Amino acid sequence: MRTGTEFRFIPTVGDVFYCTAHLSFSYGIATELCIPLMYGAATIIAKKLSVIDTLNLIKDNNVTVFYTAPAFYRIIMQHDVRDYFNSVNICFSGGDYLPEDLKAGWKEKSGKYLTNIIGAAETQ
Repeated sequence: MRTGTEFRFIPTVGDVFYCTAHLSFSYGIATELCIPLMYGAATIIAKKLSVIDTLNLIKDNNVTVFYTAPAFYRIIMQHDVRDYFNSVNICFSGGDYLPEDLKAGWKEKSGKYLTNIIGAAETQ
């Protein structure tokens, strides 16, 4: 739910999270594993794949929540991503500053709103 500048998201059963960060720190474990599983969602934790393999995983698994860093958003924007993100409801960015031009470019390319998640907000 979005109200004003506040953004809240609670996963539900049937959500499929796709995350590209490693589970090597507590934030990654909470955001990418514990919170989704606690609410009955599934989690796909990426290993090193090509961009096309990543996009196909998103499409083939009906991912509903996509989470990665701004640098990876820039990389995948070099492809026609709209068809791969049909099932995605929410795109999060974390771990790095999220520039306004990237948010606007992502909206144009994918048709999806891109927002910061806790962890990235402290760098702004």
